[in-house]
Amino acid sequence: MREKHSLAYYAASRLESNKGLMLVFSGIAPDKFDQAKEIIIQQHEDIKSGQISEDEIDQTKRLLLTS
Repeated sequence: MREKHSLAYYAASRLESNKGLMLVFSGIAPDKFDQAKEIIIQQHEDIKSGQISEDEIDQTKRLLLTS
């Protein structure tokens, strides 16, 4: 969302594995809220349906192991 759509000053996510939550944080202009929310929800749906590259999975695994 940040790089591809230039909507956010920053974008980050965090997993709360004990609670089964993924939290998304983003700094956006107020007038871009609906557009940013739509993209975040779509990206979440893509992840849930398995539409994620092997490279993204590998990066995520490495991040989880080091955090």
